[in-house]
Amino acid sequence: MRFTCPVSYLKLAAGKVEKALSVKYGPDDAIGGILMQSFEGGISFRSTDLSIGIEASIEAVVIEEGAVILPGKLFAEIVRKLPDDEVEIRVGGDLKIQIKCRGSRTVLTGLPEDKYPKMTKVSDGNEISVPQRALRAMIQKVMNSIATEETRPILTGALLEIEPDGLTMAALDGFRLAVSRHMMQTGQNSAQIVIPGKTLSELFHLLGDKDEAVGIEIGKQNACFYVNGSAITTRLLEGEFMRYKQIIPQEWSTRVVTPKAAFLEAVGRASVIAAEGSNNIIRISVDKDSVSLSANSESSEICEAVDGVMTEGKPLEIAFNAKYLQDMMRAIDGDEFQMQLQTPLSPGVVRPIEGDAYMFLVLPVRVYSAS
Repeated sequence: MRFTCPVSYLKLAAGKVEKALSVKYGPDDAIGGILMQSFEGGISFRSTDLSIGIEASIEAVVIEEGAVILPGKLFAEIVRKLPDDEVEIRVGGDLKIQIKCRGSRTVLTGLPEDKYPKMTKVSDGNEISVPQRALRAMIQKVMNSIATEETRPILTGALLEIEPDGLTMAALDGFRLAVSRHMMQTGQNSAQIVIPGKTLSELFHLLGDKDEAVGIEIGKQNACFYVNGSAITTRLLEGEFMRYKQIIPQEWSTRVVTPKAAFLEAVGRASVIAAEGSNNIIRISVDKDSVSLSANSESSEICEAVDGVMTEGKPLEIAFNAKYLQDMMRAIDGDEFQMQLQTPLSPGVVRPIEGDAYMFLVLPVRVYSAS
């Protein structure tokens, strides 16, 4: 095998597939490697940890065709440090891999391609196409609400609901719930899958803020996402996802409409003091036409009045985890939003002023007043 290409192409491909390399295996194990294969006019690179697989292709001048398993982490690290020039890679019959670039020459030892693990392909799957911008926005809204603890494995992913008139993505970790919706004609009947959080994180970094489509192929046990010359194949999580719609309050006794910028700035400043305390909470006080945020620690306190708010209903004081508030605020679209509240111990719900493009639910923190 022998080919030449710009180093920039190689860096881009190696950076993508490195994300799926297994950390449990060393450079002498095939599963810890990158499968490099030639095709007409280019080279493909593939990696997998058996739960997620990433494939990236680049254009190259292929002089001799072939395939080899590269030592994954080592190859990616070497490529990152190459000068920006033309690179030549040659693989001999002894599986010695020569990498030449300007005055640099590196020799690695590969493994035969037949040792590479087979990732189950998506078969008999449904296919849909989604604009990159829309899918990226949906992932951004739910990512922080995906559970990281394995006590309930199904919650370490996000639910994707496919309906004929649109897509809905939902995630919850026991303390907060995030729901995002994109209206479109899918051409599909109703279906549900649960995508692992790691897959969504890697997919998010591949997606751009543009209208070019992402192809999604969905099977019974896995799914594949085709984006920007790359493909991510993932196992789907098994089990029944929580019926999240049943926990969303349908009524409120206190409603706040507030500019996003002013509220986010107030949350940011209050979070500095909250982080110094033992519980990292921010209190929200709602009164007639006024909203204030406060936080304290053993030696400091802060009170922030939020400008430009409109309130309805009963006065209320409620407290939330500062990090959850910040995560939620950063994911909100538009210049303003509404917050719907019931009691100091009921979940707070954040929605857009109009429509149902997103919904966030956060459990409050019980605060005991000193008497």
